[in-house]
Amino acid sequence: MLPIWKQLEQVFTVETIMTPRRDNGWLVWEEDKSPQDQWDVAEQSGVDMLPVLDGDKIIGVRERINKDQIIPFADNWLISERISIRELVEKFAISKRTWLFASDAKDVIGIVTPADLNKLPARTYFYSLLAELEMLIAKHVRNHFGQNHQAILALLNNPEELEGVEIKMRDSDMKIDIVHFLDLSDLIKVIKKKAVLREKLGLGSANQVKEKIGNVVELRHNVMHPVRLILNDKKGIDDLDKQVRNILSLLGSVNTSSE
Repeated sequence: MLPIWKQLEQVFTVETIMTPRRDNGWLVWEEDKSPQDQWDVAEQSGVDMLPVLDGDKIIGVRERINKDQIIPFADNWLISERISIRELVEKFAISKRTWLFASDAKDVIGIVTPADLNKLPARTYFYSLLAELEMLIAKHVRNHFGQNHQAILALLNNPEELEGVEIKMRDSDMKIDIVHFLDLSDLIKVIKKKAVLREKLGLGSANQVKEKIGNVVELRHNVMHPVRLILNDKKGIDDLDKQVRNILSLLGSVNTSSE
């Protein structure tokens, strides 16, 4: 069976976040209308590119930065509607494009931009990656420390919390342990200070922990709160691509070392 994160890549695709062409979902360039009026409407909609059509066929685009120029259509603007959100992030990072057309292998059926990565399906994908990483790291922490709760809290510099946590665990009618009271930032702190756990993740030093997953807590906060933007500017795609790559790399390490 495929790992969950591999299954997620088959579910969360470009099709789930693109702006579809059907039902007049696009703004397009219209020769018989005022150029300025069209760009004003585009700006209000957060659009910096308008497709140029010849009948139903896309022959090019006009971009805000080159308003008077029609850029002829190019095949490298096309991506499959079925590629994963992970692959889309990578394509945006490599191409430096701010939009791409989605195709069903016959027709252009949608437009997708980095801003679409703020939509709920993309957030669900990113959160699922983060959740799986957190759960698998927690499994390693739990296996290593067992019932030595005080050792974990000592690494977090919170030994005074032990008594309250133990009371909660004792009073619970469920089987819980200290790890259930930790969050992702706590787990990262433990990993930083415990070489044996870093090794299980393929991380040789505390600096590597910081480099690989130092920013995932902020990403998790941004993903979880819909009012926050995962991407708030075009430059952020490179950081997001790096974070997703690092998470997937660690998921592979965790899965491998737990087999």
